[in-house]
Amino acid sequence: MRPLTKIGLGLMALLLLIAAGLVAAYWWPLLPLQTVMQHYPLATRFIMLGLAAIVALIGVIFLLVALLRRTTHRQLILPQKRGQVSVSQQAVENAVTRAVKQQHDVRAVDVQVALNQRDGARAKITADPRSPTDLVALAKAIEATAKQQLTNVLGVPAKHVKVSLKPAT
Repeated sequence: MRPLTKIGLGLMALLLLIAAGLVAAYWWPLLPLQTVMQHYPLATRFIMLGLAAIVALIGVIFLLVALLRRTTHRQLILPQKRGQVSVSQQAVENAVTRAVKQQHDVRAVDVQVALNQRDGARAKITADPRSPTDLVALAKAIEATAKQQLTNVLGVPAKHVKVSLKPAT
């Protein structure tokens, strides 16, 4: 998840938690509000309290997602001997797509790469093989090609590569 998205989700979660607290404080019978609440039935208060609890739960879930989800980047900055190299996500995806198409008998290849500064790259490859024979071996070969392309050619450490093949028939 990108840092700006995490900040936005965190702010939204905090606003939801504040809203839930205000709604719960308004509908729970406090002394100044008790005279106003006498005109409403008891069921209405519990319904509003339940809705406030649901909003608070959604706020807590948003806050946990914003805090605990990994941060991904569009560019990965790799330190080199003479400085640093910036590798974009789209360049990595295009290079892996070209390598898989050149070395294997597939029609369409879709590569999605998530770049993480600490872990390197995680790739998810979906391909349409031209022939339906020995898909397991083809998947392993595509995975090896993608790892080799990421690690040796691009210099991006490959943590995990997942290959999905769509059968031709």
